[in-house]
Amino acid sequence: MKTISLLFFFSGIAALTYEVLWVRHLGHIFGNTVYAAATVMMTYMFGLALGSHFAGKWAAKIKKPVQMFGILEVATAFYALCVPLIFKLIQVLYRFFALHVSDSFAVLTVVRVVLALVLLLIPTAMMGATLPVLSKGFLTRVERFGSRLGILYGVNTLGAVSGVLLAGFVFIPKLGMSLTNVVAVCLDASVGFIAIYLSRTMDSSPEIAEAIKLEAQLDKGSFKRGKVATGLLLAIGASGFLSLAFEVVWFRALILVFGSTTYSFSAMLGVFLIGLSIGSMIISRFADKAKRPAAIFGAAAMLTGIYSLVSMGWFTLMPEYLLESLMLKGTPGWGRMIMLKFMITLIFLLVPTILFGASFTAAVKAIRAAMNSSPRAVGEAAMFNTIGAALGAFFGGFILLPAIGMEKSLIVCAFLILALGLALSLTSATAKWAKILAVVVAVLALVGTLISPPHWDKQIMSSGPYFGPWNYVKDGKVTLMEQLRQFRLLYFNEGITSTISVVKDSNEDLMYCSQGKVEADTSERSMMLQRMMGHLPMLFHPSPQRAVNIGLGAGVTFGAVSCYPAEHLEVVEFEPSVVNIARVWGERNHNVVDKPNVTVTINDGRNHLFVGGEPYDVITSDPFEPVMAGAANLYTVDFFELAKSRLAEGGIMAQYLPLYELSYEDYSMIMRSFAKVFPDALLFFTGFDSIMLGGKGDLALTLPVAKEKFEILEVRASLADVGFTKPEMLLSMFVARLSDDVHLFREGKLNTDNHPYVEFAAPKSTFRYTPDENQQTLLENYSPMPKFLLEGLDEEQKKIVQDSHKAMRMMLEANIFRAQENYKKNINLLMEAAKLAPENPVIANELGSSLMISANSVAAAGYAQQAVLQYELALKYKPNEFNAIYRLVNLNMRLQNLEKANQYLEEGLRRFPDSPLFIALRGRIKGTLGDFQGAATDINVAIEMLPEYVDFWVDYEKALRVLGDAKGANEAKRQIERLSL
Repeated sequence: MKTISLLFFFSGIAALTYEVLWVRHLGHIFGNTVYAAATVMMTYMFGLALGSHFAGKWAAKIKKPVQMFGILEVATAFYALCVPLIFKLIQVLYRFFALHVSDSFAVLTVVRVVLALVLLLIPTAMMGATLPVLSKGFLTRVERFGSRLGILYGVNTLGAVSGVLLAGFVFIPKLGMSLTNVVAVCLDASVGFIAIYLSRTMDSSPEIAEAIKLEAQLDKGSFKRGKVATGLLLAIGASGFLSLAFEVVWFRALILVFGSTTYSFSAMLGVFLIGLSIGSMIISRFADKAKRPAAIFGAAAMLTGIYSLVSMGWFTLMPEYLLESLMLKGTPGWGRMIMLKFMITLIFLLVPTILFGASFTAAVKAIRAAMNSSPRAVGEAAMFNTIGAALGAFFGGFILLPAIGMEKSLIVCAFLILALGLALSLTSATAKWAKILAVVVAVLALVGTLISPPHWDKQIMSSGPYFGPWNYVKDGKVTLMEQLRQFRLLYFNEGITSTISVVKDSNEDLMYCSQGKVEADTSERSMMLQRMMGHLPMLFHPSPQRAVNIGLGAGVTFGAVSCYPAEHLEVVEFEPSVVNIARVWGERNHNVVDKPNVTVTINDGRNHLFVGGEPYDVITSDPFEPVMAGAANLYTVDFFELAKSRLAEGGIMAQYLPLYELSYEDYSMIMRSFAKVFPDALLFFTGFDSIMLGGKGDLALTLPVAKEKFEILEVRASLADVGFTKPEMLLSMFVARLSDDVHLFREGKLNTDNHPYVEFAAPKSTFRYTPDENQQTLLENYSPMPKFLLEGLDEEQKKIVQDSHKAMRMMLEANIFRAQENYKKNINLLMEAAKLAPENPVIANELGSSLMISANSVAAAGYAQQAVLQYELALKYKPNEFNAIYRLVNLNMRLQNLEKANQYLEEGLRRFPDSPLFIALRGRIKGTLGDFQGAATDINVAIEMLPEYVDFWVDYEKALRVLGDAKGANEAKRQIERLSL
C-alpha cells in the first residue's frame, strides 16, 4: 500500500503539471476570456468524470489492477508527449472555423467544446480512471475502505499540490513550457513502468485475488445502485458543486487583497488542494470506525458553512493586515509577499477545504456501504463529485458573481452548504439530540447572519494595497483607512472577469482600477501616455482607415485613435462592464464608445487578432502591465508576430511598455522581443512610461505626414490638452532605435510563449522602484535623431527637434539625480532642459514634479515663505497642479496674507469646482473672517461629499461651537472620535 501510494503521489504531480500546461496552451488558442477558460475547465472535468464512471463500471473485467494503473499512466504520458502536435492541429482548425464558417460567439463556443474534447477527453478519462482502478485492488475490504481511500485520495491530492507549485514556481519559469512537458511525461511514464513491473507480484497477492473474485461475483448478480446510494451520490455531487462555486468566489475576492499575478493563482490553488489532502488523510484514521459516515459528511458540511459565514467578517481587515505584515514586520520583498499570499489564503480556505476533503472520504465510505462495490462506489462518487464541481465553477463565475456580487455569493454558498449538511444530518443521525442540535445550529447561524450580516466596504475592496504598499505606510503606521477617507467611489462593479471601479482622489484625479490596481488616471503623466499611445501611430500612418485598440480601459487611448476620420475603429476588451468605465471617463476620451464608426468587441485581444479577417492599418496594444496574470502573453515574440501578421503592408503597431514593476533585464527583454519582430522599431518616452512603434515594411515615419493630421480640429484639441501644440514636439519623445546596431537589443533572452520569462520575473520587481534603473537604460542607449525622421523639415524645425531631443536626454540625466535625492542638480538640469525646449510638455511635467517634491520638503521643514515661492514656480510648469494651489492657500493663510490666499482659493475653485477640499478651505477662510455660518455651510457641503474625512469634522465642530449649536458640535466630536480610532 505504501508503494502504490507513493506512485499515486507522483501521478498527481504529473497530472496537475499537465493541467497547468494544457490550460495555458488552450488559452493561447481560444483566448483567456472566462468563457474560453470555463469551456476548457468543464471539458477537463467532464473527461475526469467519464473516466471515473467507466472504470468503476468495468471494474469486474480488470484482472490486474496495478498493471492497468501502470498502463493508464504510460498511455497518458505518451499522449502528453504528442500534445504539442495536437495543439498545432487544433490551432489550425479553430482559426479555419472562425474565418470561414462563423465568428459568432455561440458557434465558436461549440467549436471550442468540440476541439477541447478532441484534445482532453482521452487523457483526462485515463486520469479519472486511476482511482477506481486502484480501488479494485486495494479498497475491496469494507473494514479498511475508508482509511485506504483517505490515504490514496490524500496523497494523490498532495501530489497535485506539488504539481501546481512546481509548475508555477519552478518548472515553467526555469525550463519553459516544452521542457516542463517533457519532465511531466518522464515522471508519469516512470510511474507507469514501475507499476507495470511491480504488478507481477502485487496483482498476484491474496488481497487482490480476493478482490477480483468478489467483483466477479457481484458482476454476475445484476448490480443495482439503490435509493440510499443515489441520495448520497447526489449529495456528493452537491458538495463538489458548492466547493468549486465557493473556490471561484473566494479566488476573485482574495486577488483584491494581494493582486492578480501568476503566483497568486498558484498559491490559492495550492492552498485549496492542501486542505483537501489534509482533510482526506485526517478522516482516514477513523473513517472505518465510524458507524454512520454520512453523519460525518453532514457535520463537516455544516461546519464549512458556519466557518465561511464567520470568516467573511475578517475579509475587509485583510488589506491592513497585509500592509502591516509586509511593511512593518520585516523587510518587504517578493518572498515575504508570497508568504503572505499563502497565509491570507489559509485563513479563509484551509478550514473549509479540510472539511471538504473529509467530506469526500466520509461520503464515499457511506456510498460504499450502500453499493457493496468498491470500484463502482469510487467511480460513481468521483463522477458525481467532478460533474458537480464543473457545474459549480460555472454557477459561481457566470451566475452568482455577476448577479449578486462576491459578498452575497459567499453568503448564498455558505447557506447552501449549511442546508446540505443539515439535510444529511437529519437523514443519517439516529439520536434525537443530534438532529435537534443540527437544527439549532442552523437556526442560530441564520439568525446571527440576519442580525449581524457581513459587510464588505467597496472602498476597501477597490483600494489595491498590494500595488505600491509603501504609499500606505507613514511614521511606522498603516495609513490605508486615513487615505481612503479622502477618496470618492464613483463607480463599482463586480464584472464577469474583474472587479472594476472608478474613484476620485483628493487631488480631483480620476482613477480607473481593475482588481484594485490603478490602470489609468487623469494625472499629466498618465494622460500623456494614454493619449500618445493612440495618437503616435495614427499621426505617422499616411492614411489609417482600419484601426484596432487592444484593451479599452478608461478609453483614453482609443479616444485618441477615434479623433481621425477612419472607416473602421475597433476596440477589444475582455470585461464587458469596462464599457461603463469608458462612459464615466467620457469627457476625457472624446465619448469614444458612443461614436457611430466604433465597434466594441468583447474578447481576448490576442484571440481576436488570431481569428480576425481583414488586416489593420494600426494596432495599438494597451493591456495591463506584464506583472498582471493573463497580460504577460501580450508581451511575447509570438504575440508580436501575430500582431504583425494582422497588419496591412505599411501598417504600424504601438506597444505600451511601462518602466515600473520591470527589472532592467525584463524591460530590455521585452524591447528585444519587439525588435526581433519589428526590426528598426522606435522607442518613445513620455516621462514615466514608454511606447514602442513598429511597422510592417519600412517604418518611414515622416513629420510632414503628421503635420497634415494636426489640421484635424479634434486631433489638435486632443494633443493640445496634453501639451503638444506643434508637430515638431512629437519627435522630442524619441529615445532609441531598437535595431541590430544597438548592443542592448541585439543580444540576450527573448520573451516567448514557450519561455514566458517576464510573466514569472515581473512580480519579483514589485518591491523595487524600477523606473530609475530603466531610465538609466534609456540614457545608456539614447540614439541620435534618425535622418529619416527629419526629412521634409526646414532648418528652423530641424533645430527645434534637435534641441528638444537634446533636452530630453538632459531630462533623463536629471531624473537620475532625482533618484539619488540630489534635488538641486535635478532641478537645475531640468531648468536648463526647459530653456532649451520651452514647449516640450514632457520636460515641463518632470520639472513641475521635481519642484513639487522640493516645495513639499521645504514646507515640511517649516520654511513657509520659501515653500510659497517654489509652489508658485511649480505652477508655472504645471498650472493644473492641485496640491500646489491647495498648499498655497494654506501657506498664505499661515502667513496671514488673506488676499493672496483668496486669490489662490478662487483659482482652485475655478479649476476644481467640485473639490470638497477647496470648498472646506473656503469655509475655513470664512471662519477666519468671522462668517461662522458661511463656514459651517461650506464645511457641511464638504462633509456630504467626503463624510469620513476627519479634518472636515474638526473644522465643523469649531464653527458649530461658535454658533452655539452644542448638539451639532457634540455630534461632530463623536464623529471625530470614531474616525480617530
